[in-house]
Amino acid sequence: NLKGVMPRSRYNEIISFLKGGVRDQSISRTTLKWGIPVPGDDAHVVYVWFDALINYVTACGYLDDRKKFDTFWPEVRHLVGKDIIRFHCVIWPIMLLALGVNPPVSVFAHGWWTVEGEKMSKSKGNVVDPFEMVERYGADPFRYFLLREVPFGLDGDFSESAVVGRINSDLANDLGNLLNRTLQMIDNFFQGSLPASCRRGEREEEIVQRAAAVLAEVDEKIEDFAFDDALKSIWSFISRGNKYIDETMPWKLAKEGKTEELSSVLNTLYDILRLSAMLVAPFIPETAARIWEQLGLDGEPVNMRFDGFSWGDRAPGHTVKKGKVLFPRIDLEEWKKAREAKAPAPAQPASEEPAIVHEELVGIDSFKAVELRVAQILNVEEIPKSKKLYKLTVDLGYEKRTIVSGIKEFFTPDELLHKKIVVVVNLQPAKLCGVESNGMLLAAGDGKKTTLALLTPDKDIPLGSRVS
Repeated sequence: NLKGVMPRSRYNEIISFLKGGVRDQSISRTTLKWGIPVPGDDAHVVYVWFDALINYVTACGYLDDRKKFDTFWPEVRHLVGKDIIRFHCVIWPIMLLALGVNPPVSVFAHGWWTVEGEKMSKSKGNVVDPFEMVERYGADPFRYFLLREVPFGLDGDFSESAVVGRINSDLANDLGNLLNRTLQMIDNFFQGSLPASCRRGEREEEIVQRAAAVLAEVDEKIEDFAFDDALKSIWSFISRGNKYIDETMPWKLAKEGKTEELSSVLNTLYDILRLSAMLVAPFIPETAARIWEQLGLDGEPVNMRFDGFSWGDRAPGHTVKKGKVLFPRIDLEEWKKAREAKAPAPAQPASEEPAIVHEELVGIDSFKAVELRVAQILNVEEIPKSKKLYKLTVDLGYEKRTIVSGIKEFFTPDELLHKKIVVVVNLQPAKLCGVESNGMLLAAGDGKKTTLALLTPDKDIPLGSRVS
C-alpha cells in the first residue's frame, strides 16, 4: 500500500527498516524517574512511545465512548514529523492490531523548514516568527507561500524574498488581476450588473471541460497531501481565465457592439472566478471570502459544494460589488530598502545604549499616505494562547474598530482602558490568532524591549481627529 506511508521516501525508509529485522520492544524503562508507573513494579515506568501513542484512541473515546469512537476512528490519517515516523508506522500499528482496532489509513511525515539554507536557531537569530510574517504580509499570503513553495513532506527553505515573489506573481498578478479586470469590465460595459448568460462557444466549452479536470486533479492531490500540486492545478485554471480575456478582448467586443458575445465572455469569466473562490477557500479562506463578496454572492465559499456548481446558474441582472484590490503589488526596491533599514544592528555591550538605526528618507506625499487619527480604547480582551497580544476595541468617533496589538507584556487592561491613542487607520487588515485587526496603534520603545510608551494627544481633542 504505497499510500499507507507518505511521501514515498518515508515509505521506502519504513520498508528498509522492516527488512532489516524487527526485534521485541520493551515497553518499560528503569533508567527514568518520570513516567507512568508499571502496575506491580514501581522500579519501572511505561516507555513514553507506548503510552503517548494511546492518546490517539483515548481522545476519540476508546473504551469510554463507543459511539464517539465509531464516528472518528474507522478511518484516520496521522500527520507527524519525519523524525518520529518509525514509532507511528511500526510500533503503533502493531499495538492497534493487537487490540483489534483498525490502524491508520495513512501516516504522512512532513519535512522541516530551513532559513536561506541554514537550520533555524535561536542563537543565530534566524527563527521565523509566524505572527510577524502575518502582520507584515497577511495570513493568507503567508499560508499560500507555505503550502505552495515546497512539496509537502519535503524539507523547505524559507526566504522573505520568495514570499514577496509569490505575492506579486501568483496572488497579485494572477488571481487579483483576474478579479479586478473582470469586475471592472462588468462595471464599464453593463453598469455592474451581469447580462443574461448566452450560448457557449467552443472556447467556453473547453474552459468548462478544463474546470472539470481541475476539480478531479485537486481532489486527487489533496487526498495525497500534495498541496503544492493542488495549488498548481488551481493556478493553471486561474491563468486560463486571464488568457481567456486576452483571447476574447471584451473591450473590442464592446466597441464593435457584439453584445451577445460580450455577455457570454463576462458570464464565463464570472463563473471562473466563482469556481476559483471555492477552490482556493481551503488554502486562503479570507481571500476566498473577499472574492465571494465582490462577486455579490451570499454565504461562504468554504461551505459551498462542488457538486452543486452549475455554469451560468443565476438570474439576469445579478449585481457585482467591486471592492479593494485583493493584493497590492509590493514594490521590490522599496521593500529591499525597508528590509536593509530594519536589519539588526551589530550587538552592543550591555552597558551601552542600542545603536540608533534611521529609516530611508521619504517624501511628503509618502508621509501623507499614512492616515493617522485619534482614537479611544473602549475595551481590552486577552487572546487565548497568546502571551503578547491584546484584542482592543477602539472608538474613532465615526466608527468602532478592532485592533490586535502586541503590548500585553507592557500594560494591564486597566492601564489601557479609556486611554486616547493615535492609530494608523488605512493599514491593510491582518488576522492574528484568528482575530482580524483593522489598524495599528503607535508606541515608542527604548530599543531594549524593556519599556513601551503609547503615543497620546497632550490635550483633549475630538475622536477621529487627523494627525499630521
